[in-house]
Order: sequence, then C-alpha cells, then structure tokens
Amino acid sequence: MSSGAGPRKRVFVVGGGIVGLSCALYAQRNGHDVIVADPRGFAKGASYGNAGVIANSECIPVATPGVLRQVPRMLLAADSPLTIRWAYAARIAPCAALLARAMPGHRELAADAGCDQLIKEVGWLKVFQTDAAYRQAQSGFDSMRAHGVDCEYLDRRALAQREPGLAAIFAHGILHKDCAQIEDPGRYVEALGALFLRRGGQFVQSEVEALERSDGRIDCARTGTERYQADCFVVAAGAWSKKLAADAGAKVPLDTERGYHVVMETGEPQALRQPVYWAEKSVVMSPSSQRLRVTSSVEFAGLQAAPDYRKLKAIVPAIRAAVAAEPGKVVGEWLGFRPSMPDSLPVISRAPRAANCVLAFGHGHIGLTTGPATGAIVAALIDGAPPQMDISAFSVERFG
Repeated sequence: MSSGAGPRKRVFVVGGGIVGLSCALYAQRNGHDVIVADPRGFAKGASYGNAGVIANSECIPVATPGVLRQVPRMLLAADSPLTIRWAYAARIAPCAALLARAMPGHRELAADAGCDQLIKEVGWLKVFQTDAAYRQAQSGFDSMRAHGVDCEYLDRRALAQREPGLAAIFAHGILHKDCAQIEDPGRYVEALGALFLRRGGQFVQSEVEALERSDGRIDCARTGTERYQADCFVVAAGAWSKKLAADAGAKVPLDTERGYHVVMETGEPQALRQPVYWAEKSVVMSPSSQRLRVTSSVEFAGLQAAPDYRKLKAIVPAIRAAVAAEPGKVVGEWLGFRPSMPDSLPVISRAPRAANCVLAFGHGHIGLTTGPATGAIVAALIDGAPPQMDISAFSVERFG
C-alpha cells in the first residue's frame, strides 16, 4: 500500500542519473513500483563527470551581465572556457526556493543509501585574481545575498588562511559556507542506484526510443525490443529528453552544453580544502584523495560531435601555477552533456498533453545540486499531491 497520496502505481522513469534516480527513490518511498531505464547505466552521464559541488548558492542565471561582458575576451583567449549562454532573463526566486531544498534532500537520500560520508560540508570558494573580475561579479553576489545566500568576502590575507593550498595570486574571494562537496559524484549516484535496487526497483539498460501516446495519456515506453506499460511515466533523461518530451506533447527548447573535465595527480592527500572556482578561467578545481578534478570548457556542439579537449588542456599550466601542490600529469579526461534551458530554469512539470507523464530535465549546472529536491516534487506530482513549493515557474507551458 502506498504511503503517498494515492494508490500504488507502476512508475516508469527514463534516466539513470541523479535526477531520474531521485524521482525513482521518492516514488518508491511513496509505495510505488518503479522501473528505471537508461542505456548507459547509473551515473554514466553528467552525474558522473561534474565538479561535485552541491551549489545551493547558485540562484543567479548563468547569463548575467557580468558574464556576458567577458564574452569578447573569452572568444579571443587561447585558454578560454568559452562559456557562452545567450539566455533569457531568468527568475531568481523560484530557483532560490528549489536550491533551499538541496542539502536536506541530499542528506536524506545519502543517509538511506549509506553514502553520507561522501558529502563533505566544506563550503565553496570563488576566487579572483583581478579587481576588475571581482567588480564584474559583485552585482551577482549582491543578488544572492538578497535571496538569503551567505557570501562572505575574503581579502588576500583571509584567502590564504582559508585556503593555503592556493598559490598567492588571488586578490579577492567569496566563500559560500553553506555549500558542500560530493567527493566522488559517480560513486555517490551509483550508491543511490544500489539503494533503488535494494528497495525492489527494476533497472532496464536500454534506450527508450519513444513514448507512445493516445487519448491524452502515454500507453507505453518503447525500446528497441520491448514495450513497457505503466501508470505513470517520468522523462528525466537529461540532454536526451527533448524527443521524449515531444512524444508527450511538449515542444521544449532544450539545448546541450558539452562540459569537459580533466583529472590531475597531486601527490597530496588533499590539494585543496574545498572546491574552488577560478573566475578568470571559469574553471572549478575540485579536490579528492591524490587527485584534482578540473571542470570547464563548455561548448555548444550537440550530442554527436567528437570531443575537443584543447581548450581545457590549454588551462592545465595555469592550474599548476595556481595550486601550491603543483598538480602533475593529467590522468583522466571526460566529456559530458548538460541539459540546459534558455531561461536557466529546469522543466519540472506535468506534460500538457499526457496526463500520466511528468517532465524533469534541463537543470543545466545545478542538476547534481537539485536532483533530490526535484525528485520529491515529481513524487508529489505522481501522487496528484501539491508539491511543497510553487513550481509554476518550472512549467513546460512557459514555452507555449
């Protein structure tokens, strides 16, 4: 019998990343039978290769004026991350409300999965070499503070005390003390997948090619060999969600940000105390045991183009100069796909032409952060219950 608001249902979730698994786990908690389908397995996409920051500070759209003013320089610089986001003005308050639920959701799921030791509540540090770069970012920090985000300013001396692992080349810093790090995002999401299976979930390692719809409902999810019937369907396939959303009657302007990382040896147990964002290079340096993961170099080239690591590799000498431990050779490279919406807000919504389908994708740079909060909302929608926050800003119908 369901512990949620409705009868026991069979739920089919497309997507085995943090968002899809969070939807599945909260649906299980409400007493439903859940199937998850993903051709790559658990945690093989953006959930694996991100910087591992629970960035509950990031309520500001990526395409702020401070970022856009840097675009000409980014285009010309040889080591530019090319982080261009021509986004429409996003609404900060709904994003802030979703982010406020991030840490409680992660603590809850991690405790259930027995992987809470992977969450390090160490904060997130943003650093600036130049006065000009810091001035460009100040308006964003002012907006964050207005929405309750803790932004502690650190001068050069305070920076050195907070993060002795950085070389003395940074003049300004902002510390978000309430953020956290997931030391190994892939391992973390795999642990959530293992919890899903222990609770009786079924995993299908196949690509869902289509959702078949008739009379205002999804009848089944079709793979290359099977058709899966269910009472409710959830589209949480990240960058691969656009076609399935269309099957459910929703045309969405979902784009794909191709994100890269490299992993460097450090020879130190922990080269940095917390993840560090370097503003001028637009990179996140995320420490783990004997390693430093450097994430950056966003490009728009779709899902099929071959990876191009040149931009990120060009930054490697600067990383060696910025970190006191002098990271050594590159021992890993990765390309993943961030699902992004033009207004920087995810889609968390019922499908307008399929009453039994819920859409949950487009989280951009905050997918890991807001996965559990999204899962709790989707579980409420599955049960026909009101979510614990206003989700009207995330409706797919905002695109017409």
